[in-house]
Amino acid sequence: MVNEGTSCGSGGCWRAATVTSGDGLSRPEIIRELGLQQESCRSSGWLLDWRDVCVGARDNGENVTIYASWGY
Repeated sequence: MVNEGTSCGSGGCWRAATVTSGDGLSRPEIIRELGLQQESCRSSGWLLDWRDVCVGARDNGENVTIYASWGY
């Protein structure tokens, strides 16, 4: 992990981490090894505070960014 952070905006918050491979994996291979080829979402929360939690990864051409977002 080379960078991480938390941000919030209209409709929710997200946490992101930029990762690289110490084993020489390419960016698509990193995403495949993590099982994050497609974003996955599920409901999470309790009683009256239900939110969607989505997890995924993006390849920006230089790095892979893994994210988790919480929305309303």
